[in-house]
Amino acid sequence: MMQITRPDSATPFNLEVLTELYQKMTFPQRAQIFELFSPPFAPIPTTNPPYPSSIFSIKGNQIVSAVCALLGYFSDQWVDEPILGFLSIFSNNELPTTQFDYSTFLAHNI
Repeated sequence: MMQITRPDSATPFNLEVLTELYQKMTFPQRAQIFELFSPPFAPIPTTNPPYPSSIFSIKGNQIVSAVCALLGYFSDQWVDEPILGFLSIFSNNELPTTQFDYSTFLAHNI
């Protein structure tokens, strides 16, 4: 089996890291998540998470569903801080700053 080398800067993929990513964001950065993953002209939420996943576009819902499955959630109907933290790595204005270590995450959870 081919092994891919893990970069030293890889971050563990877990709830704490994802929540911390979201909590460190400014309000304009948080608004950018909704601009990227909500349908055009959809209002930006003014309350704190969780949000219903129905506020996101099809592309956003697909990513939310995948992250929910990875985190072991029983449902993908609600979007909370860890999921928003994961969505924050998709930014139009900056290079990606977070690389997650999925192999270690999967090894511990399988």
